[in-house]
Amino acid sequence: MEYYCRTTYRQEQKKEDEDFFMNAERDVNFKDYPKGVMEGLYVVQQYPPIPEDGFQMELLLNNEDINITLEGLKRADNQPNNMTLPVALMLLDSKSYPSLSSARKSCRKGNIVINRGPLFVNEETGQEEFNQDRCFIGRTFHRVYPGDIIGIQSRLRGGFYPGFQTERRPPFELPVVYEDDHIAVVNKPAGVVCYAPKGQGYSCMETIRAALPFVLKPPKRGTLSILRRPMSVHRLDKPTTGLLLIAKTKPALVELGRQFAQREVHKTYTAIVNGIPSKPKETSLSDDALQQMITNGSKMTK
Repeated sequence: MEYYCRTTYRQEQKKEDEDFFMNAERDVNFKDYPKGVMEGLYVVQQYPPIPEDGFQMELLLNNEDINITLEGLKRADNQPNNMTLPVALMLLDSKSYPSLSSARKSCRKGNIVINRGPLFVNEETGQEEFNQDRCFIGRTFHRVYPGDIIGIQSRLRGGFYPGFQTERRPPFELPVVYEDDHIAVVNKPAGVVCYAPKGQGYSCMETIRAALPFVLKPPKRGTLSILRRPMSVHRLDKPTTGLLLIAKTKPALVELGRQFAQREVHKTYTAIVNGIPSKPKETSLSDDALQQMITNGSKMTK
């Protein structure tokens, strides 16, 4: 049982990595895809037009990869030339949509687009594209008819991390100082927190965590133990600006975390002051105490 669980987990991880690399490579070439419904969405996969005589219903029932019964088809009054969108997806792509629940889930996410009738030819590129006047986001209750064309749309940004389907972008610039397939260094601006305050959750866009997928490039295909989203290894306070180390793979996250924990990473802070600060006796340090802090690498409490 343990061996089976480990094997299954590795297979799932391998598939997730492959999907990640495929989506990342697709994102780089976003200009090659026709536009979808709404700005920033592109049709990344297009199915053949629905046949004029409709679907062959027996193919649906005789396909071992599809989990549906005759009663399930009749419940929504599905006919060869008048069928609900989830059932049509199962017929067009049984591997991606082996069940009604998987097809409905994709519809609810807004990933499906329906084009009523033929596509139009873009005069500039010469390629067929979805007609913006005839296409719309497909929902679970929509029905498809002969001649309709179904496509899969995704938000592409041009080389950044895939899988973040949000139109909002962090409202600040985050310069990238260094980057490779394993780590990155960004210049954190003052006034921005690394993580969202307690209670705001991960939906807060005014954080370093939220900005990283929009400014860093995903690791190249073949990179092992990737992180689905880059993670900062340490933190800087909100008023502080400076370099922030980012991990893009799990080994980099573990190793950099170890170096910080064992104080192998040396940090230098620079402060700009106005005038000469006073030195209250209760908060001042003697030269001996300061030297001891530097030597031990630990904080002293009074």
